[in-house]
Amino acid sequence: MLVIISDIHLTDGSSGQTIEAGAFRSFVENLQVSVRDACWRKDGRFIPIERCDLLLLGDVLDVIRSDHWLTPGETIRPWSPDPAELGPVVRAITSKILERNFRALAHLRNLGGKITARDDAGNAFEIPLFIHYFVGNHDWFYHLPGPDFDAARREVVQALALANDPNQPFPHQLAEATPELFQLIRRHRLHPQHGDLYDEMNFEVRRGRDFSSLGDCIVIELVNRFPVEVQKALSLEATDPDFTALREIDNVRPLLAIPGWIQGVLRRSKLNRAQRAEVMNVWNHLADGFVEHPFVRSLDIWGLDKVDKLELALKFSKGLPLQVLTAVSDHLNLFAWSESFAKSALKEDALLRGEADFVAYGHTHHPETVSLDLREFGGEIREHVYFNTGTWRRVHQRCIREPGSFEFGSFHVMTFVLLYIDGERGGRRYETWTGQLS
Repeated sequence: MLVIISDIHLTDGSSGQTIEAGAFRSFVENLQVSVRDACWRKDGRFIPIERCDLLLLGDVLDVIRSDHWLTPGETIRPWSPDPAELGPVVRAITSKILERNFRALAHLRNLGGKITARDDAGNAFEIPLFIHYFVGNHDWFYHLPGPDFDAARREVVQALALANDPNQPFPHQLAEATPELFQLIRRHRLHPQHGDLYDEMNFEVRRGRDFSSLGDCIVIELVNRFPVEVQKALSLEATDPDFTALREIDNVRPLLAIPGWIQGVLRRSKLNRAQRAEVMNVWNHLADGFVEHPFVRSLDIWGLDKVDKLELALKFSKGLPLQVLTAVSDHLNLFAWSESFAKSALKEDALLRGEADFVAYGHTHHPETVSLDLREFGGEIREHVYFNTGTWRRVHQRCIREPGSFEFGSFHVMTFVLLYIDGERGGRRYETWTGQLS
């Protein structure tokens, strides 16, 4: 039995809301039930499964969404020329994340590496549990080699009770996994990958996963910085509801929806007209500075590339009436944040070679189960299925009542995917669960 989750985005508390500890409790309870159900085989017998493996498919800890990068005097950024310089900052942010989420992660630690399954007669069987961590684009630092990163990984391994070796970079692609983990995942006919690999904003193809991407700069210099600068400009308290609402922009997708989100917050706020104008001035000033940022300009290549698309989007955010901007965001897809990666899954070599039937990505925060195709291998017709493992976090969704509306509904969401082999779960091959909590 293999369970896959991703995009929990646990932070140090300096950005928008993250999932609460109760979600981990609920997940563990569901996991215990699922393990028991998996022990019931296709022939109706209760046979304890050999093991349960939990695959954390990237962006479980969020090192990018931290105000630590903006600390006065701090000059290190994820795109600093020498990745080794990032070590002390990554260690500091990691420690803060783990401290803030200690109670949540305790639900995994307290399992003690096993789950108890009981048959109908009440007999108890201990099923070994192994937890494996892959990186995405918000925790890619754990893919870097070096003593500081080893130290950070040791903290993560201990806090999450991982099976990973902390002295080795956490894998980003399946080929980087240990031979044992590689074979186990292939036994489940799976090809897993954090979807950043297919998002030009969040993965630099020319440089690989050990380097920063444009998305890092968007988050730190625009999304993270915006509420901080608004707080300074308006002298808001950290507990001010308008400030806490504006911090939620890091949960808004896609980027073009952010000005609409800001406008919606301002309409409900107690700020006066001058203060509201100042909030928009802060956004416009940051947008101007962002497109001229040296790192952003260094990624600009000839032709209509991602930097040009981003600059276009930010010009829209400043220059168009928000009603028009909202309509544009509905019809002009500039970013992969709201896009399905199912077509990328179709091209995975593991599927084409007949080594996998399932492809699982994270990254988009949009849970999906998509039938890809039917292919014949060795005289057997096999169905290929794509899963997106969604997210565990707060989601803001624009209301549909009126075109150009600036109102957003909000809820917490949690998704997990389960794969079965050897007749587990009554012979089922997979199941997915997505829950929402207001």
